[in-house]
Amino acid sequence: MKRSASIVSIILTFGLVSSISTTAAAKTGTACKKAGIKSVALGKNYTCTKSGTSLIWREDASKKKPIQTVTKLPKPGDAAIKLNGCGTGAWYYRFNNGVMQRSFFEDKHFTSTDPRKESSFHPIRVKAYAAVRKKFSATNPAGATIQTNVSKTFPKDLLDTLQEQLRQNISHWHEYLPKGSTVQATYFTGSDKEFGDNSKQTMSGPLEDFFMKELEKYKEFNCSLGAGVSGAHLINSGPNEGQPGYFLAASTPPQKTFWGPFYQPHELTHSVQALIVDDIWSIKMPMNFHEGGAEFFGMAMGYANLAWYSDEVDKRVIEKDLYERVIEIKNKEDVVKMLKITEDNPGPFAGGTEVTNSVRWAYSMGNLLWEWVTAEYGYEAYWDILKSLNLTRDYEKSIKDVLGVSKEQLYENAAPYILLQIKSALGNGWSKNWKTNR
Repeated sequence: MKRSASIVSIILTFGLVSSISTTAAAKTGTACKKAGIKSVALGKNYTCTKSGTSLIWREDASKKKPIQTVTKLPKPGDAAIKLNGCGTGAWYYRFNNGVMQRSFFEDKHFTSTDPRKESSFHPIRVKAYAAVRKKFSATNPAGATIQTNVSKTFPKDLLDTLQEQLRQNISHWHEYLPKGSTVQATYFTGSDKEFGDNSKQTMSGPLEDFFMKELEKYKEFNCSLGAGVSGAHLINSGPNEGQPGYFLAASTPPQKTFWGPFYQPHELTHSVQALIVDDIWSIKMPMNFHEGGAEFFGMAMGYANLAWYSDEVDKRVIEKDLYERVIEIKNKEDVVKMLKITEDNPGPFAGGTEVTNSVRWAYSMGNLLWEWVTAEYGYEAYWDILKSLNLTRDYEKSIKDVLGVSKEQLYENAAPYILLQIKSALGNGWSKNWKTNR
């Protein structure tokens, strides 16, 4: 059987070879002897073809199919695509008919959903995020009236997005921003400094002077500042005294696609803090409580699903480790040390002092701390501490009164979770991707 197979193989081989001409090398237009025979010369295929009364070689038309380039789109859970001039990547967000959407790209592939399941995330994070989102309800009262103050150069589509988000956030805070009260919302760009200067009676206390100087210094903000700079506390003088004054100063020209959904709820959280605590700046509450609380509630309110919230929390941890590191966080002791370091509160930024890395880290350390507290003690725990602080003016006493543990014990208890989340963020490969693409 093996021998027969060999014979057949040889016969087939000769049969294939016999159809190929073994005459002199073919060349287009030169004579050939028999129509239909083929020849290969210098890597090109030729066929003997009748032309009038003659037979000549013609080069065969190429049968190669065009090569199609397939672009692999990033998938949920991948690092955001890095932008020119940015330290890390950025996702793009927008509202479409009142629904938040996200994309890896500026102008395409937007979606309002994410396929990752709750089981992909730590149960503490799942529980804390759900506790905040539960406060968004269609049955909530409308809440405060928005008084809008907007410059002529502020882009309308960005304004519509911000106003929609502000309405949703005020409904979330309806207990503190009830119907009959007013929130002043002021929007302008870096080219509208005069408008900003003339709008201080609708803006937020001691902070706007600092931001006005920043606008004067930088006519165009880099992408890490999103659409510009923003702030919100209580207006401290004039006819609107005591009202929350939210503002956003967009870059010049407005970089509307870099809008960060957490900015507005973060700032509005500061307004609520100031409504609860009398003369809030006199306490100098720990920064990881003041800014960290605003970071947690702002992020959880700002992003429409758990996966996007988690991505953004992780991204901000990575950014701080890459560019604003204080210490390397390797164990629970390092976490406790960082929680103590990030208590330092330099006071209102209007002082013009440089914002230290410890202050910057207070946002992320506080986010993770109050995420853990919310999951363990409930949504009201943070706000009960704040209300107690208004009476005691003593942060450690308020923690003990509300949670039943000392501040030291709180830090010890939360440290394992915080360490796990920091290690998870730094180990997901995004930082390596962003370092490589500097």
